[in-house]
Amino acid sequence: MNTNLIELSDKQATAARLAEYELICFPANPWSADMVLGTLMTGFAYLVETEYGYALGRVSYEIAELLILGIFPEHRGKGMGKALLAEFIAETKRKHYTVPLEKIFLEAMADNTAALRLYTSAGFTEIYRRKDYYAVGSDGVIMELGL
Repeated sequence: MNTNLIELSDKQATAARLAEYELICFPANPWSADMVLGTLMTGFAYLVETEYGYALGRVSYEIAELLILGIFPEHRGKGMGKALLAEFIAETKRKHYTVPLEKIFLEAMADNTAALRLYTSAGFTEIYRRKDYYAVGSDGVIMELGL
């Protein structure tokens, strides 16, 4: 796997690139460059980027959060989501912070059954549902993975 961990010193260029990826991977509900930049500016953001997709996360104290996991359409259905999620989890475990990381959290749309299957297969468990959280009427499913 060709994984490139991006230095986030050039946050505006990274935000613009990820916004382009968002339009490709999530055309119905993409993050804008401003949304991505806002996340990058909050602090301990990290990116795992491959030829088949990307995963953006951030850390706050003992908690990591998977914010975006996108697989480019031509690579879907080939196990690339599983590979990228595994690399994201491994990179999260490699991070050295002032306190040990305990958990990774994420949120997914309840009707995104492929994503929910992927996360469950990696050991994530549902801990909460935000009723009608998304504009399309779908619940938001909050999941966690102990490290």
